[in-house]
This record gives sequence, structure tokens and C-alpha cells, in this order.
Amino acid sequence: MLFLQQKKHILFGAILLLVAAYINGFPIVYSDTSTYLASGFELETPIDRPIAYGLFLRASSLNGVSLWLTIGVQALIISFLLWTSIQLLLKNKPRSSKIQFFFFSLLVLISSTSLSWVTSELIADIMTPILILSVLLLLLGKPSTLEKMALYSLFFLATSCHLSHVTFNLILLTLIGLFYALNMLGAKAHMTLKPFFLLLALTFGSFLTMGSAFSKSKHVFFMGALVEHGIAKTYLDEYCPEHDYKLCAYKEQLPSKGYDFLWNPQSPFYKIGGWENTKEEFDSIIFTTLTTPKYIFIHIQASLKATLEQLLQFGIGDGNGVFLKQTLLYQRVGTYFGLSQQAQYAKSLQNKNKLSLLNSYNDFLQCIIGLSFLAALFILFNYKKYKPTILIFFVLLMLALILNAWSCGTFANALDRLGAKVIWLLPFGVLLVAFSRQKTTADPSCDTI
Repeated sequence: MLFLQQKKHILFGAILLLVAAYINGFPIVYSDTSTYLASGFELETPIDRPIAYGLFLRASSLNGVSLWLTIGVQALIISFLLWTSIQLLLKNKPRSSKIQFFFFSLLVLISSTSLSWVTSELIADIMTPILILSVLLLLLGKPSTLEKMALYSLFFLATSCHLSHVTFNLILLTLIGLFYALNMLGAKAHMTLKPFFLLLALTFGSFLTMGSAFSKSKHVFFMGALVEHGIAKTYLDEYCPEHDYKLCAYKEQLPSKGYDFLWNPQSPFYKIGGWENTKEEFDSIIFTTLTTPKYIFIHIQASLKATLEQLLQFGIGDGNGVFLKQTLLYQRVGTYFGLSQQAQYAKSLQNKNKLSLLNSYNDFLQCIIGLSFLAALFILFNYKKYKPTILIFFVLLMLALILNAWSCGTFANALDRLGAKVIWLLPFGVLLVAFSRQKTTADPSCDTI
């Protein structure tokens, strides 16, 4: 039971992971944080997202004691997953070496990637890397019974927290199943598909927790993607003469970005009925574009372009503006967490608009990811040098990163925030593979840490 016997290392790792919040003076917030707070404390499912992360936020904050507790729990989860990855995938390494590598990798990831920022932020983005690591460890890591229970629980929680995770899971598990069936890299000898069907069942089970939000919002988010990709304008130019779409009156005013279409109160979306009154029209447009050969080809082109754009966008600070007295977020922090925590929130660097150093950090982050990409290419071109289990983990990790870029770019918008949430997994994977090649003296106790 690695995570029980070594809980002090996981705890210390979690403390280190919150450096971004310590510097900011408060957990990092986003406009969506307000909606999550309201859903968790008012127990109402928002129209555009599941209630699960709101409930997680309420429970982890001990019903409004402190938002620091929430990011503390997030940090504990990430620390546990990193620790468990190292323990299960590098079983032949001595105990002391694995402990040293755990803290070394944490320091590298905290100081040079998006990891601390994402862990310190009060939105559901953190759940995507939690989902990815949970799946891979269940399929490759041979965890103990207690670890399996923890990983399945984290997988279900992560899936339930975001609408996109159901589709993401189904595609990821399908690709992993094909990887196994084709015995790529000798997968059949080093993977197990025993968790496969339970992961599918948990995915469908999580859908039950978000069903109403999914049905009410999927057409809106996909239409936002069509607007950003230019498909909506092309379609309306062709079909408006013969169809009385309400959106036709605004086809020359469509914004260039999907998030402006979705969230700007002056957007054509709100002028034609908003979330409540556009489903029939949007479903008709979406269905036609997905069943007409001309538009299917345009979809494929746009999807490939958006995937590449998303792969190249991963800066931190995207959308983390000032949310003070004129905002619902400020009011809700005071309502649910008290005036003392509201005052601390107002004094954060974020709310003082003093995060300009992020521009320089993002330049540094681009260099780190660029070097990690080159290292990843080296690993793939020299794959025969590495042990199969660690190599399969690395390849599937890269596959998950590409899938995230495809999913976000194709069905939502290509945004830095959506890349930042997972991009730190690339350098982590590189570090893990590099350490697996380091020659160390075997420790007889290393499998019973």
C-alpha cells in the first residue's frame, strides 16, 4: 500500500504543488469559478456544465470553511498520482532513488510548466490530467486493491466534472483497445484490459450525473466551434436564401472566436434566444453540416487545423482577470466563505492585476515544452532502448495529449487554458522515461515500499 506507507511524501509534494497560489496570495480563479460555487452551494445544475465539480468544491472546502482546502485536495490528488506513477512504473528502482526522483520531478514541473497553476486554480480543468493518469495506471501499473479503489474513484470524479470527458473517455478507451488488439509495442504482454469494461461503465454512469446539462448545452458549444471554424458563416451564406434561420439576420456579425459567440452578452447568440430557444435551429444546422459531403470535408479540415492550433496553445493566465465588487464571483466568495476570506481574495495579485510576469513565464514555458517535444521525438525514434511498460505509458500519454487537443479544438475552442491543463504531462513523461534508463543498484525492498 504505497500511498499509505509513504503518505508523508505525498503530503509534502502537495504542499509544494501550490506555489502558484502562495505567490498569488489566494487560489487562482476564473469566471467559471463563480458558476461552480453557485452550483455547489445552491445545489442547482447549471445549464452549461455538470454539478459535480461544484459539489466537489463544496465538499473539499468543508462546506465553506476555506477555498485553500479545495486546492489542497487537488494538490493531494496530483501528488498521489505522480507518486503512484513513479512507484508502479519503476518498480525495479531502489526506494531512495524513487523518492529523490519524485521530488526532483516535482521541482522541475512546478518551476517550469503549468502544473502548479492548474493545480491552484478553482475550475474543473485539473480533472483532465487526473482522468488520464488514472486510466493509464489502471491499465499499466498493476496497482494494489486499495490503489485500484482510489484510481477508479478519481476516474469517476474526473469524468463527472466535465461534459467533454464522456466523449474523451470513449475515444481514449477505444484507441487503447486498438493499441492492445494490434499488440503494438508488445502491449498484450504488458497491459491488462481487465479494468476496461469497468472504466466504460463508470463513464456511462458519470453521464447520468450530467445528463440534463449535456442535453441543454451540447448544441450551443458545438455551434460555437462552427462559428470559430468559419463553417457557420459558409453554411448560412449558402442556406439562408431557402431557410428562415434566425441566425441569418446576424451572419455578417458572427465573431471570430467561439467564446465571444457563447459568452459575450451582445453576441448574436443571445439576440436570437440564447440557451433556451436555439436548440432546434442549431441542431438543424449541425446535423446538415455533419451529413453533407461538402461540409464533412470542411469539418475535417477545420478539425485538423484546430487540433494543431490547440497543441501550440498552452500558456497560463488565460482568462484569469480581475473579479472584484462588480462581479458575482466576488459576491459569492463573501456569501459562501465569509468576509475574511473575501478580503483575502480581493488582495490577491490576480485581483490587483499584477500578473504581468506571466508573459515572461509563458515564453519560458514555450521553450520547456519545445525541448520536451524534441526529447519526445528522440524517445520515439529510439524506442527499442526503453522498457516496454514505460514506453507504452509514454506513447499512450502522448496519444491522450493529442486527443485533448483534438477534442477541445474541434468541439469547443482552441484556448491556452485548455492546453495548459495537460501540457505538463509531456515533460513529466520525458522525465519518467529518462529516469527509467538511469542505472541504479536494485533494492530488494523496492517492490514493497
